[in-house]
Amino acid sequence: MTLEVKLKAGFFKTKHYYLSIGHGQIFLTPHDADNEEFIIDNNELISICIFKKSCQTGELEIVAQSRVYTLDFAIQSNLDSVRQAFAKEFGNKFISQ
Repeated sequence: MTLEVKLKAGFFKTKHYYLSIGHGQIFLTPHDADNEEFIIDNNELISICIFKKSCQTGELEIVAQSRVYTLDFAIQSNLDSVRQAFAKEFGNKFISQ
């Protein structure tokens, strides 16, 4: 599963990324080559939470040992399938509100 997301990088600043999950890792790949790529391993991961804004939009918060990543879905997504994918991959570290 690959999603287009906006990573909050400042008070009014966001950066566009692709988010994908697999093999116990979360991958944040930048749209632009100038931005940094992030790989969050399950061992570093503390929690993942989806805050639902509407049926198809929401905010994703990834809490790792070194950083908190706050992301908005760039386009409308099927949040049920996103929830299922995170729950399957990360189990009890995933929370949905």
